[in-house]
Amino acid sequence: MAREEVTKGTGEPPVQIHATREVNVTGNPVQFAGVLAGLLTYGQHRTRTNVQVSATRADDQATFCVTDDDDGIAADDKERVSTPSSACARTVATIPGGSGLGPAISRALAKGHNGTLRIEDPTPGGVLRAAAPLAQRAPD
Repeated sequence: MAREEVTKGTGEPPVQIHATREVNVTGNPVQFAGVLAGLLTYGQHRTRTNVQVSATRADDQATFCVTDDDDGIAADDKERVSTPSSACARTVATIPGGSGLGPAISRALAKGHNGTLRIEDPTPGGVLRAAAPLAQRAPD
């Protein structure tokens, strides 16, 4: 799923993906692809050099992380970034071509899939981490 979304992009800035096997979530794959698309676009607008994407499976959860190398998101701004009206106003003013809706839409779609979206701050950069229940594999 993550590889498909990365290949839809323009390639600038570069996106590197780290996934050892297929990771799919329960629910509508097209809608959850929207979660990844929103996070990728946000990361690409914010990064200085490249974006890292990882897809992992653990227990019954799928986790997708989009990491950029910008200055991160201030603790006071984390909730605001995930709220459409305030995120939109700030992003339109500071990120050319951005609507600011990526994280807000991604959070709503993740919740619709019984998942979560968290904003984390490694140093340097920022991480948007989406998690949702893994799709059950069909018996062999």
